[in-house]
Amino acid sequence: MAKGRGAPTSSPARPPRPPSSAGIRFFIGAIAVALGQVAIGETGMHGLPLLIVSSAFAVLAALLAIFFDRIANWYPKLELRRRLRVLGEPKAYFVLFCVIIAGSWVMEVSAKVTAAIAPSGSYVTPQSRGRNFSIIPTHARLRFPEGAGVAEANGKQENIWSWSSLRMEGGAMVPTGRRPMFDQWLISLVFMDQTAVPQLFVHSGGGGRPLPPYDVIHADPRQAQIMFRGDLAGFDIDITNVQ
Repeated sequence: MAKGRGAPTSSPARPPRPPSSAGIRFFIGAIAVALGQVAIGETGMHGLPLLIVSSAFAVLAALLAIFFDRIANWYPKLELRRRLRVLGEPKAYFVLFCVIIAGSWVMEVSAKVTAAIAPSGSYVTPQSRGRNFSIIPTHARLRFPEGAGVAEANGKQENIWSWSSLRMEGGAMVPTGRRPMFDQWLISLVFMDQTAVPQLFVHSGGGGRPLPPYDVIHADPRQAQIMFRGDLAGFDIDITNVQ
C-alpha cells in the first residue's frame, strides 16, 4: 500500500523588519550639535533666556538621539520610525543646513552689546548751594594717538586740576567669530577753580573725520564726565565751557 506524501508545511512568515532609525538618530544628533554651538557661542549676548533655552534643547536633542530606539519601542503605536523616516533623507539635511545658515546670519545681525550707563550722583557742599559761580575759561586739550589706547596732554591745560581717560571696548561672540560691537571713551575732568558750566563744548581735529557722538554724563562747578560713543584714535580734542 503506497503511502502518500502530505502537503508541505510552510514556515510562518517573518514580521517585516522595522525601518532603520540610524538616519533619524543622526539627524537629531546634528540638531543637538547645532544647538550646542549656539549655547557655547551665546555668552548671553541675546539675553540669558536664549542661553538657557539653547542649552536645554541641546541636551534634550542629544538624549533623544541616544534613546530614540527605546522610545520607539516603548510606544509602538506612534510608529515613530515610519513617520520620521523623512529625517534620514538627504533633503532633510539640506533643509537643516539652510536653517543653520539663516539662523547664524540672524544671530550675527541681532547680536548686540550695550553699555549700561548709570546716572552719576553728585554732592554739593552746603556752602556751595545756591551760589552763582562765574565762568572761568576752562580747556582740557587731549590727544588720542593711533593704537595707544590712552589719552595724552596736548598743549596748555586751563583751569584743569586733573583729567583721566578710560577706554571701553567690547565684542559679541557670534557663529562666525568675534564681532566688535562698541568702542567708548569716558573722560573725567576735575577743575582747578570752581566754575559755572552752563554747557560743555568739544572742539576737535580729526583730519576731516566727524567726532563720535558724546554725552555729558555729569557736570558741576568742580568736575565733569563726558562719554564718547566711538573710537577717538587719531583725534585732538579741546573740552571747554566756552565757545
